[in-house]
Amino acid sequence: DVEDVDVYDFDGADTDIDAAIRLFASATVVIGVHGAGLANILWCTPENTRLVIELGFKHAQVRHYEHLASSLGLSYHRFFLESHPAAFAAKFVDVSQDTIDHVVSAVRQAIILSSPSLVMATDNNNIMRRREFFPHSNNNKNDDG
Repeated sequence: DVEDVDVYDFDGADTDIDAAIRLFASATVVIGVHGAGLANILWCTPENTRLVIELGFKHAQVRHYEHLASSLGLSYHRFFLESHPAAFAAKFVDVSQDTIDHVVSAVRQAIILSSPSLVMATDNNNIMRRREFFPHSNNNKNDDG
């Protein structure tokens, strides 16, 4: 069950490159808001990382991490943030309870057969307001494909 999950709140500004490489190379699941912190999935491997989840936007121009994950052979899901005009430059972003439920379901499915470690990729310009990641499960998906 999810109480056995190790969760790491990653901030690249506070982490040296060697520690970041070790953390992402060993992550079972990576969850991050669209931003520079997600570039660290470059260090993930399909053998260790079961899922990359991006909390992102509904714009065709912001599929960077989807393409990177695909190139690395990583399973990827994007869940949409609640949009507003300043979302790209916002210090905080809003995550709906419905999206949190979908993320929780995807994470639970990804970690069923693994010894999980969960990395929250953030950076100084993109911090999530809600951190209730395991309130309850829902089997629906909220992505574009």
